[in-house]
Order: sequence, then structure tokens, then C-alpha cells
Amino acid sequence: MELSQLRYFMAVAELGNMSKAAQALFVSQPNLSTSISRLEEEVGVPLFDRRRGKIVLNQNGELLLESVKRAVNTLDAGVPVLAMHAPFEVVAKLDCYMTYKAMKALSEFLRPEFLNRVDEIICFNRLTEENFRAIAGLMLTEVRELMREKGMELSWDESVLDYLVKKSYSQTYGARNLRRTIQKDIEDAMASVIVDGRRGNVSAIRLRSEGEKVFVEAE
Repeated sequence: MELSQLRYFMAVAELGNMSKAAQALFVSQPNLSTSISRLEEEVGVPLFDRRRGKIVLNQNGELLLESVKRAVNTLDAGVPVLAMHAPFEVVAKLDCYMTYKAMKALSEFLRPEFLNRVDEIICFNRLTEENFRAIAGLMLTEVRELMREKGMELSWDESVLDYLVKKSYSQTYGARNLRRTIQKDIEDAMASVIVDGRRGNVSAIRLRSEGEKVFVEAE
């Protein structure tokens, strides 16, 4: 039983019409009908009763729908954690599920003719602290390249990355705070050190952190 089959099953159960469900899911009606038939073959019992153009859940279908909803609630709670740590194949299936959830939410307030103009929905997983640490390293590397163009070297130890992650990490706002923290706590501090050291030549700057502060040391 595939995730897409359950997705189709829930849509048909909710709308009670194969044509409307196909439009909501952006699939052809024959493909949707085939998927539902295969699902019924896999579970070994019919799930719907066909009545004058409508497709209605029978008792078996209601039992399956209840089980699927419980599974969906469990998956909703676990998706953020799984998406951070699961293997690629699992994450790909989670992305499929999250895309379905996003499209379902959009369909509640957008007209079908507008939804038909949506080419694709891309779901982004929340950044982990490890992701954040890697991004902080990349941003500092960009600063180092700019410093080299001015004839100065920039280096830092792991404590600086720890500081940036601790002060800026946010699942809600992503890496936006990180750029501001680097500008305020590191770039501004380096600028002050360079200006104060104009009497001599500053050839290198080293960054380190202790507690809640970043220290800038010029050479």
C-alpha cells in the first residue's frame, strides 16, 4: 500500500465524487479509478458503494478511513523529526505527504481554476542545528574571502560556530537571524579593531568565543 493510494482514497472519501477528486488531486480520472481499485484489491474487500454517479464509503471503507486518519495524525506529529533524521528515501515520501497536505490546505480557500495554475509545491524541511552550523561556516568563509581581498586573513575556532548557533538558531525564522548576528557581533567588532589598528598594519584577525561574547584578536 503506497502513500499516494491513501492520499487518493482520502480525497475520494471526502468529496464523494471521482471526477472532483481527480481535479483536486491533479490526476486523471482513469488513473484515480485504477488506484482505488488496486487499493481495494490489496485490502481484499470493496471500500466504496457506487450510487448514481456518487461513490460512497461502505463499512469497510469507514474502518479504513478511521485507521488512515489515526496514522495521519501520528505522521503529522512525527514529520518534523523524521524529516531531520530519516534516510533520503523516507524523506522523499514525507515530502510527497507534505505536498499533499499543502495542496489540501490551499484547496480549502482557493478556487480550482486558480489551483490548476500551480505547477508544483516545494516543501522545505526545517533547518537543524547541524545545518545551521554549516551555514554559519559558509557565511564566515564569505567574510574571509572579502578580508583576503583587503590583504588580511581571518580565522576562527569551533567556539565561534557554537556561539552563532546558540544565539541565532530558530526553526521558525531559519538563517535570517544568523546573517544579522554575524554583521552585528563579528563584522562590526572587526571593523572597530581594524580602525583602531590603523597606526600599525593588521594582517590577520582571529575570532574566538567565551560564554556570551565573541573576542576579536588582531595581529
